[in-house]
Formats: sequence, C-alpha cells, structure tokens
Amino acid sequence: MSRMNRVLIFLSFLLFSGHTISQTWSRSYGPISTALNVIETYDKGYIFFGRFYNEQFCKIFKTDINGYVLWKKQIGRGYDSFIGTNIDQTTDDGYIIGGTTFKYNNQSEAFVIKLNACGELQWCNTILNPYDPSDLGGPVKATPDGGCILYRFDQHWETQRNNLYKFDINGNLVWHQRYYPDTLIWDEQAYDLVVDTSGILMTGYCQYGTTSAGGRFYNVKTDPDGNQLWSNVYGKSFNYQGWASSALLSNTGNYYSIGGHYINNSPYIFHPCFVKILRNGLDSYNSDLMITHGGANPAAWLSPNTMIIGCSWAKSTNLIGNTLIKTDTNNESFQRMDLPDSASSICSMTRTFDNKIVVIGTDITPNNQIVIRAYKVNSNLQYDSVYNHPYVYDSLCRHPIVNDTIDPNCGIIVNVEEAFKNPETHELGVYPNPAVDEITVIMPKMLMQEYSSKVFYSTTIRYQWNFTTMTVYNLKGEVQFYREIPKEVKELKIDVSNWQSGIYYLRLAYKNQTVAGKKLIVR
Repeated sequence: MSRMNRVLIFLSFLLFSGHTISQTWSRSYGPISTALNVIETYDKGYIFFGRFYNEQFCKIFKTDINGYVLWKKQIGRGYDSFIGTNIDQTTDDGYIIGGTTFKYNNQSEAFVIKLNACGELQWCNTILNPYDPSDLGGPVKATPDGGCILYRFDQHWETQRNNLYKFDINGNLVWHQRYYPDTLIWDEQAYDLVVDTSGILMTGYCQYGTTSAGGRFYNVKTDPDGNQLWSNVYGKSFNYQGWASSALLSNTGNYYSIGGHYINNSPYIFHPCFVKILRNGLDSYNSDLMITHGGANPAAWLSPNTMIIGCSWAKSTNLIGNTLIKTDTNNESFQRMDLPDSASSICSMTRTFDNKIVVIGTDITPNNQIVIRAYKVNSNLQYDSVYNHPYVYDSLCRHPIVNDTIDPNCGIIVNVEEAFKNPETHELGVYPNPAVDEITVIMPKMLMQEYSSKVFYSTTIRYQWNFTTMTVYNLKGEVQFYREIPKEVKELKIDVSNWQSGIYYLRLAYKNQTVAGKKLIVR
C-alpha cells in the first residue's frame, strides 16, 4: 500500500466524537462503518451514502430537506461484498453507484449500479479482468448525456493503472480508455472525477521521478470521448509535493485540486491546501489553507469566486479538528467555522439549491454505534435551521418506496482486455485477397483508437458507435470506393470486377480518424 493510501485511510477511518452543539442542524444515519458521500436530490432532499459491516455492503439513506429519513436501501447482502466508493445523481434523476465487488470469481472487480429515482435496480455491470485479480473500482460520475463514467484502477500493473469506462443510459459499454503516463510518472491513482460537457478530469496522486519522494498532485484531462488532452504533475519545476483528494471546475474552465501539501518534502507532515491548474493544463498557483498538520478533501462553490473547503487537522494526539473554510480563489478573503472536535475527517459535502452546505463524516454515538454524521450550514458559515415550508418528495415514484435490500445480479463484461490480447477483434478482414470479382469485408467487433504525444499515449476501445466510413484508395491516392457503414453491418460486399489490376488500400474511419486498414490486391 502506498504512503498516500495510508494517509487517506488514516484521515477517513478515524471517528468523530459524540460532542454536539446546541441549535445545530445535525443528523445521524446508521448503522454504518464508513461515511462516503452526500448529494442533493431533484426534490430538494438528500442521499447519504456509506458502507457497513466491515465494508461488505452499502447503505443509502434518502431524506427530506430537513434531513429526516424517507426510505433506506441496502446494496448487497454482505457475503458477496459490494464495497461502494460513491453515489451520484443522473440526468433522469436516478442514481449511479461505483465501487469494488468480490461477488464473482473471488477476486476484486469494478462494478457500476444504476438505480431509478425510486431506488429500484435498473442495471448493474461488473468488469471482469482475468489478467489482473486486484482491480479497484470507482469513483463513478454521471455524464450530461444520461450515461456515466466509471474509473478503474489496475492495482498490479506497472504502467497502465488508470482506466475509464463510459456506459450509456441503458448500461451498454460505449468505450474503454487506458492511459499510459510518461516514464517519470508511476504509482498514479485518481481519487475524484470531474465530468462536464468539456470532458473528464481525473485528479489524484502520483510519484514522479526515479525515487519515491512523497508524491505529487496529478491531473489528467480528456475530451468527452476519453481522449487525453493533457496531464499535469503540479510543481515539477519547484518541487511541490502532495496529493489531491477532490477537484472543482470553475466557470472559466480552470481547475482547483483540493488536498494536502507535504512540508519540507516530508510525507508525514502536510498542510491542507489547494492548487490551481489552468484550462490548458499549465500550473497556476497554490495556497496552504491552514498552517497546521492536516489535509483538505470535500469542496463546493458558493459563487463563481468563492469556495467552501473542508479541512481536517491534527488538533492533539487523539483529536482531529474539522474545519470549514470559506475562501476566494486567491485565498485572500478568508472565513472559518470549526465543527465539533472529532477523531475522524469530514469526507463529503454538497451545495444546496438555496446556497447552503451539507457536510458529512463518520461519527460514533454515545452507545458506540457508528453512523454518518451530517451538518448543514448557511453561506455565512452558521448552522442552518429547519424548514417549515412543505415540499413534495419522490414525485417521480407512483407507489410507496419500501426499505429493502438490493442484491444485484450484475452483467459481466469479460472482453475489456480482448482488444489488447487479440488484435483481430479490431482489424478488418478481407477475402479473397488477392481478388478478381468480389471481396467480402469483415467489420471489426470493436474500434481501437490510439493517441500519442511527446509525454503520453492512450488507447480507446470503442464498443458502441452509430456508423463508420469505408474508403478505398488506389496507389495514386484516388478514391475508388466510399460508403457509410452502420454498426449493425457485420459484412460488406464490394464488387471489384471493373477495377484495374493493382494494389488498393481500405481505410475504416470513425469521426475522421483511421481505426483499421487493409491492403488489397486486385488481379
């Protein structure tokens, strides 16, 4: 386990104390083992998400706007281990869950589960990788087109650790991207995804250079199809070290990675901080939020230039201080609010429709029950009050929602390595070759797109597409044949009886990029 993972586990698994403050908006949900995240739902209520019982299954608590439980769901029965990472709301107001499961073949595999707005199972997929029995799944984020992006980490691969998978709204695998960093980057892992119409940002951590030196902020930006646009190891020129736990996208397209800054290059002393990365992937600046030993994780925008950031810091030998910091993007306008003293870090927050903040962490009650502890504060960093205005909840559900256990029977995606192991799956087949009268072109099962630059290369395996284009050129570069080919066409017949004898080149393209080619001889 990397030093970075040990730090995150330390901050995530220590427990809040049971101390409370009078007149606080404070709620608890459980029992659970670990709090994971909170989101505001379409009806102005909340979803609180956590893991339970040695992390073997997940629990969902749906509440009203005041945090009172409306219904609960459990994902998995415990004996097959659905270890959730996070939950997100999709464009149809349902929910997507990512994580790791041991249900299949007694090995860890990434999973993604889709629930509708009523918490009912719509589909589930598990990515089975027989070549690597130690995959880790999550996080998962909804995409603007109704689908989702799932992150998978190849735990034992030397240079191909970061993978993204795009699923459509019905759970069909659209593409798989594998990312290869340059030779100076190693031990890389993403802890958060930012997804919008411009593409995807993976933010997290890597080692950089020839020796282990505490780690670096590491960000990779892609377009909506997962094609890498740039990568950033922050502060290479001035030896800035640390890690990112989460990230925010500004309205100007720049990114703010939230995490911890190693002080004096020590992996054991770090300050809560953020770093700014420009929309083109270049370094901007960094700012320590507190001059004390700790880290920052959840963050949210209050306005285009104002952030709320959750910081956890070592207050004493046995206590962790949890602090909300309100700051502008230059860290010049500064306000803080201390939450109750604890022995655990806050882990997630969400901004509400009326510009409030709900923040959660793991707590332990006076009777030693572990729960999700939630606090709600207003934009002035004061505890919020209860709403008296009546709201309608679960309006998309025409029947009462029952508290129950969902034991997913996931579809198993087994071909995620097939294109890499069997090149014929993404190649054109042409016969007879040489040809005289007619040829049959066998279309590939999947499309492989490769991208490279001076510092990275990546490979996309595409499983879903509308159509490709087939162009045949003669030796002069003249077009002999052209046709759009729908995906459902598996074979294509081409009459070559009137073609001049010679050598031709078949080019299969997707979005004007060559994805397969073949040389043909006509006699």
